[in-house]
Amino acid sequence: MRFKIVLERTSRSRFLPLNYQYAISSWIYKRIQEADPQFSNFLHCTGYGLEKKQYKLFTFGRLQTRPFQLHHDRMEMKGNFASIEFSFVADRAAENFIKGVFMNQVMPVYDAIGGVELQVIRVETLPRPWFEETMQYRLHTPVCISSQLEGHRYAQYLAPDHERFAEILYDNLLRKYAALQMHLAGGVVPDNQPFDFQFRLLSPFKSKLINIKTYSEEATSLRGYLFDFELKAPVELQELGYYAGFGEKNSMGMGIGEVRE
Repeated sequence: MRFKIVLERTSRSRFLPLNYQYAISSWIYKRIQEADPQFSNFLHCTGYGLEKKQYKLFTFGRLQTRPFQLHHDRMEMKGNFASIEFSFVADRAAENFIKGVFMNQVMPVYDAIGGVELQVIRVETLPRPWFEETMQYRLHTPVCISSQLEGHRYAQYLAPDHERFAEILYDNLLRKYAALQMHLAGGVVPDNQPFDFQFRLLSPFKSKLINIKTYSEEATSLRGYLFDFELKAPVELQELGYYAGFGEKNSMGMGIGEVRE
């Protein structure tokens, strides 16, 4: 399910960090912790696991506000309102629970220097797209794909024109699907089955660096790419990518997109 959360600034400060992903991800975990500690612990510590990897199966989009002005690594809100989309792998039965988790809550968007506080004033359920075996998407947040390449000590972030990008994107989607099915089946590992999968780049791509825990000893960075693309895959994988996010690091707001008209 996907939701649009409408927010109103309640703090005197108008300046929020451009690298807000960690603050929002932490806020999501905290809200779920207060509403359902058992599920929160599952998401944060275990996730949908498969072969020593865990998938959170949620993501979120850009924090949007108009008008605004950029100041180095800060965004100055010229108005009082903002919005953001959250996306979860969940059925309709969870709609009211998820809305209740966020409604009337305060979202602190801070880093070590400062930030703003935003009050949730409305939570809207967004319509479900019609999924087909061939879909076109426009990314709202960058897709992160990494791989350990020969000659490199550390894993490298791959651009969408890299020869291994589509293969790893497919493997990531397939593993998420298997992890979800295993969870639904009570721990039974599903049989691996090959899917017809094709990735086609539809636009120029733009590199985007996301800084996590800025101005702290634990600071790190993620690199992803923004672009439009076409995906040929089973409807189940299309839906999973749309709601859980494409690529890696989805719980940090990576890999969310819209269906391209």
